Amino acid sequence: MVVLDDGSPCAAPSPRTAGAADENGRGLAIVRNPARRWGTYRDGARRAVWFQIVFQE
Repeated sequence: MVVLDDGSPCAAPSPRTAGAADENGRGLAIVRNPARRWGTYRDGARRAVWFQIVFQE
């Protein structure tokens, strides 16, 4: 899956710990725990975060 962000193209996405009252800052923490692999890249002026989750039967 790939998620695009039209936010600031200057800052690379990085995992962080969000406080209980914070309205953002949880996205990468949610993705990186179950993801086998994840990464970021630029798509023009946008930032993209991709991740791969493998489901076991």
